[in-house]
Amino acid sequence: GSLVLAEGHLARAVALAPGLDVARRMLALVHLRRSEPGKALAVMQPLLDRPEPGAAIWSMKAQAHVQLGELQEAEAAFAQAARLNPDDDRTQAALAVSKVLRGETDAGLAQLRSLAADADSSVADLPLIATLVRKRDYDGALKAIDVLEGKQPGRPVAANLRGRARMGEWLERVVFSDAREALPFAMDDYAGRTCVLGPHNAFEALVASCSIPFWLQAVHDISGAPPGAYWDGGITDYHLHLDYASMLRDAGEALPGGGRGQEGTSMRASEDTLCERPRLVLYPHFQASVVPGWLDKSLRSRHRATARLDNVVLLVPTADWIARLPNAKLPDRRDFKAYGADHAGRAAVWRRAIAESARLADEFAAYVEGGRPIAAEALGEA
Repeated sequence: GSLVLAEGHLARAVALAPGLDVARRMLALVHLRRSEPGKALAVMQPLLDRPEPGAAIWSMKAQAHVQLGELQEAEAAFAQAARLNPDDDRTQAALAVSKVLRGETDAGLAQLRSLAADADSSVADLPLIATLVRKRDYDGALKAIDVLEGKQPGRPVAANLRGRARMGEWLERVVFSDAREALPFAMDDYAGRTCVLGPHNAFEALVASCSIPFWLQAVHDISGAPPGAYWDGGITDYHLHLDYASMLRDAGEALPGGGRGQEGTSMRASEDTLCERPRLVLYPHFQASVVPGWLDKSLRSRHRATARLDNVVLLVPTADWIARLPNAKLPDRRDFKAYGADHAGRAAVWRRAIAESARLADEFAAYVEGGRPIAAEALGEA
């Protein structure tokens, strides 16, 4: 449904019946979903003024303070929620994480360890692993990954934590490419293969590239490719953190990784391409980091630049430019939920963003054509 429509209906319900708690709670949740923590707190205030608001209200208050960056207030609210509902693992884990974020690492870590010891719950395992990595306790992190793997034996999350290449044991990269021209860079950093793209499979490959893994139906047994289920490649290559630097190497130089190609189809760059050097890759992007895989979004250490990006020039909009867009953000798929049936409203926002992007492209073109230097920074972590 539409969050915008829900907000309107619930706001009217609260105005007509201020004492209707369920409408007030639901309106606060909508505000939190729309990243409007100030509005959520204002709606919740009459509930918070009661002698005992309840665990759910304290938890929502904590979430609002997290969105506002008010970690001390968030920890206090999570503590109240945990006191009222001590058996809720999610609230306990959130309290532990808030302690870690506030610098109370030992206390938060002890609480996460206690929660992760429950064989029937994996809520605290990922925060525990992340905290151990931040403390550079890599042995402890590996042991925690072992525990998570035992709890989730049929999922690739733990394998990805051990190393991105290990996820290749679960999910393979398949690149459909025009056979008339070799790929310009090597792709053997991850288990995968290339397949010829043509009229016999173009439609199937396109549909598969739009199929969100485990949410939408996979496309099975694409013509000219190995049998199996095919999904959108974002889970393996979220931001295309590929081996662009292989374009700079000598043709005979060994390339890293252990990917495998389909018979007669190489995952390496062609010799002709490798010998043309130097070469730069111009990469327009929406943020200042290139996250390798979808499961790496929470692994900040994998957001940093690597040697594979040595010849990449990343074009990124500034925070000030994004703040001038409608809703002060880039359009994304959440707009479909936020605007719901208001298709005209959603389309207007997207068209405005497209127009602003066109102006940004024109500005960049003017810089290039005018020969003026462009300030550049080393690519690091966003």
